[in-house]
Order: sequence, then structure tokens, then C-alpha cells
Amino acid sequence: MKCPKCGHDFEPEVTALAVSVNTAAIRAQTDSRKLKEAAYRHAAERVVFPFWRERTGRTERTLYDSKRERYILARLRENGGNVSELLFAVDGLAKSEFHCREGQDGIEQVFRDRSQVEKFCRLAKWDGRRPHPFLGDD
Repeated sequence: MKCPKCGHDFEPEVTALAVSVNTAAIRAQTDSRKLKEAAYRHAAERVVFPFWRERTGRTERTLYDSKRERYILARLRENGGNVSELLFAVDGLAKSEFHCREGQDGIEQVFRDRSQVEKFCRLAKWDGRRPHPFLGDD
């Protein structure tokens, strides 16, 4: 059989099967990405943000907004969802007298970019392997 548009020969049954298999693979990848993104959003809102708020002495009136979410999600996507790393970065931020004294302890300060996270993890003396105690023994 010839393609009416380009004139190439093809077998319709084989092509339909290939499209079906490819579509299923794409759907599975999409579902996987959606699940991963939902897990990142949950970790950002329910774990990282409340931990940061508590460690920096913020009140309950400090809101989780889209700007703060954007910073946290960017770092979670970057590190493959390593929540421990972000919690240790917050610990490092809390240990920095300069940042706490000068009011530089906002989400945008600690999670601005990859180098900031690494800097604050070093201040917390995180070795990159152990989970954060806040997460338990899981």
C-alpha cells in the first residue's frame, strides 16, 4: 500500500500497531511525569515549606504562595525530588548568623539556585547521603 501524501510503501497493520504501541508508551511517560510532579508539589507544600517556616520562626500567617512554590519546585525538579537536601539547606540557612540577622532567610534566598542550596547544605554539614531526621527513618 502507498501513502497518499508522500508515496511511501507501508503495511497498514504494522503501522497501526506501531502507532498504538507508541501512543501507549507516550501515555505511560505522561502519567509518570504527572505523578512525579504531584509528588513534588506535595513535598513542597506539606514538607519543605512548613519546615522552612518553623526553622526561620515565621508565623502561621506566612503563606505558601506561587512564588515560593516556584523556587521550591525548581530545586526539587533539579535534584530529582531529594527532599532531604532541601531540608538540610534550610538547616544551613538557620545556622547562618548573617542571613538570619540581616533578614536574608527567605525561601528565595535559600532556593534561589543550585549553588545556594549547595552552600547551605555545606553549612549544615550534610554529606549528601543520609536522610534528614525530620523525614524519619524511611
